[in-house]
Amino acid sequence: MKKSKKIIFIILAVILLVMFFPVRHVFKDGGSVSYESLIYEVKDYRSLPDENGEALRGKTIKILGFEVYNGTYTITIKK
Repeated sequence: MKKSKKIIFIILAVILLVMFFPVRHVFKDGGSVSYESLIYEVKDYRSLPDENGEALRGKTIKILGFEVYNGTYTITIKK
């Protein structure tokens, strides 16, 4: 009985580790980065200016698919 409890504990620990361990994605828009796991997602926006001179900056945080923080803003770069 004790051995089966130990195996269950190890399996649960591995599952929790996988759920919280993020995967990093780098976008080709000028430096935006995303960290995603099964539980949460953090995006850091740093895009290059488009043809209108506007660029996206800031961060967003989602937990369990619900957005809990949105600190994104647009900057305009004059030509």
